[in-house]
Amino acid sequence: MSTSTSKPNVSAAWADTPITRMRRILFAGLVLAGVAGVINSEALAQDDASARAIQQIKSLQVWYRDSVFGDGTKVLVLKNPSLTAIRVTLQCFTIEGDSRTFQLVVPPKDTAELGSMQGWPNNFTPGEWCQSVFDGQPIWYAKAR
Repeated sequence: MSTSTSKPNVSAAWADTPITRMRRILFAGLVLAGVAGVINSEALAQDDASARAIQQIKSLQVWYRDSVFGDGTKVLVLKNPSLTAIRVTLQCFTIEGDSRTFQLVVPPKDTAELGSMQGWPNNFTPGEWCQSVFDGQPIWYAKAR
């Protein structure tokens, strides 16, 4: 009895030819492109969410009102014209350059205030200012006058 050491019969479609290698490379490329497409879609969704959040922060109406103390100090007022609550991060600066960061939620169709009652020392005096920040980037600023 003799044994054969020849290769098993492989169909022409799977034979190791230049065309077959090209098909495998193209298939691998399509698989990678599909994975990249999923990753890209997630990045686009995150970009859309960031763009919506920035647009909401930009929609806030911002001004300073006189404080009830009658001493010339001011209170920062943020008005939300939308139907959804808006989260905003504020970095506020004194004339001396000291700063504090605040997280506020402005309710829908309502206002939020920032002054001594919310943790800013002695309300705002002329020259002090706040800026809204999203992902470390300033969106707008308002200066007390």
